[in-house]
Amino acid sequence: MTTAEPGIDVAIERAEREAREASQAVELAKSRSDEHERRSYRQSERASAGNVISQSRRSSFFQSKKISYRDESVPPTRADLLPDPKVKAFTPASEWEPLLNGEVAVLATVREWLGGERFDAVPYDLLMCFLRGYAYRQDWAETVYVELSEALDWRDRHAASSALAHPPPHRARFEDLNESGPIGHDQEGHIVELVKLGRLKVAELFKHFDVEDILPHIVYSAEAKRACNLANSKARRKRIYKVVTVIDCAGLSSSVMGKQFQTLMRKTSEVLSGHYPESMCKTYIINGPFIVRAVWGVAKHMMHPISAAKFSFLGSDWKKVFARDGLIIDGGTLPDKLVTRGWAPPEDLSCLGKLAAT
Repeated sequence: MTTAEPGIDVAIERAEREAREASQAVELAKSRSDEHERRSYRQSERASAGNVISQSRRSSFFQSKKISYRDESVPPTRADLLPDPKVKAFTPASEWEPLLNGEVAVLATVREWLGGERFDAVPYDLLMCFLRGYAYRQDWAETVYVELSEALDWRDRHAASSALAHPPPHRARFEDLNESGPIGHDQEGHIVELVKLGRLKVAELFKHFDVEDILPHIVYSAEAKRACNLANSKARRKRIYKVVTVIDCAGLSSSVMGKQFQTLMRKTSEVLSGHYPESMCKTYIINGPFIVRAVWGVAKHMMHPISAAKFSFLGSDWKKVFARDGLIIDGGTLPDKLVTRGWAPPEDLSCLGKLAAT
């Protein structure tokens, strides 16, 4: 019985992969069907022996077919994108899964619009985040191009690629006031990050940093997570670009959830959702008082359903849920204080602690 299980797992994985490819093939076929209509119309224009076809007649034709008329040789703009569909159930390909046929076709289109030189310089992890992060959309290629090109411009403006080489001023103070860091991994190899939201010192944070000062720190943290994922992928020989986040609300009260708190959360969300899509694997919220539950009850309806589905609000049994979901915490329990000096084996930390006490 035990020897048959790997074969079953492989068969299930193959079936899921084939189902995803079939789904993407349908979307691609629909896209190609629209493109065929457009090309047929252009050929009929060229075959009309020089007769002038008015713009109104051209528009009427495409409206009758319910197809948007756009010159595909010209890169799309945000105005060309369709409304974001509120898809509730969508599972993209796993991070470590090789490119599917439909994905290759989308990348080929995006490369043509973006230009070979710029496209070939995009880091692999970012490319996959944008590609699979928008796979649920009907205008998949157009959305990937628009979001990716805007993100690349944003990265240039904020020097995101060199952020780790040039930490923002007063980084140690920022980390002390806004504690977060890696604490373990899950059964698939994702890094588990702990965010001590309950210890967030909002008033003191805004006493030392204004909103524009905070932005480079958010970028630095996001790039640090990317660097950890890249090292993790290399060590495991398995592509991983998502992170599991544990938000510990212990100690959080309504008194700190004012305007400044909302500003910090909004700015963080803008940076991560806009420029680091598909980087969240799962988020667990633990030790949340009633006020947090109430806020979440409202906030989740303002999020995209795909993102909202990745959040789990846990009760007092959160340790059992962690065990069920395969989260392995270094040392077996959540650390009271996150170490900002980096990681070391528990034995080393014990020795260094004794040295510090002498």
